Amino acid sequence: MGIELTCREKDVLGLLVQGCSNKKIAMSLCISDFTVRDHVYRCFLNMEWRTACG
Repeated sequence: MGIELTCREKDVLGLLVQGCSNKKIAMSLCISDFTVRDHVYRCFLNMEWRTACG
């Protein structure tokens, strides 16, 4: 079973893995910093990661 992410979560993760900060991601996608954090959090949950480090 694959991990299902929304289009926006994929956009956020794509920028995150390129090294963009949450603030830069928010500005690039015209969303708030809080929304970026929320998307990242939900991505980690979907991937069953406990922390951003692993």
